[in-house]
Amino acid sequence: MSSRVVALLLAFACVGCGDKEVVPVEEEPLVVEVVEVEPEPPRVDVPSELVGHAWRSAGNVFIFQKGGNLLVRGEKIEKLAPNGAPGRFELDGERLELTVMGQHYVGIWNGERLLISDQEAEYLGPNSDFLD
Repeated sequence: MSSRVVALLLAFACVGCGDKEVVPVEEEPLVVEVVEVEPEPPRVDVPSELVGHAWRSAGNVFIFQKGGNLLVRGEKIEKLAPNGAPGRFELDGERLELTVMGQHYVGIWNGERLLISDQEAEYLGPNSDFLD
């Protein structure tokens, strides 16, 4: 508690004390500690919808296209599908279902964050940047 606050409290405590003198407390110098804070990295604006955008999760790039179409590219997939593996996606509320090469995956899309098989996806940008 600062000395100024203590003096003020003492002054209020002595209201009606009669002839008693209130002695102010000497103030201590104010010490300010400077702390350097790391700036936050610039936030990438995340789109409000999946269609037309690409995301990376678990080493794969998921390219969401119109009509529920999906193209998945990644190092492991390139061996089987050099141009990417076509798939389908369906969004029901926040629940996202993906089917790629016969495999079924579940995710969550809340309009800001995308999780695919419990792994957070990183927003990469518009699809046009990832299509040849």
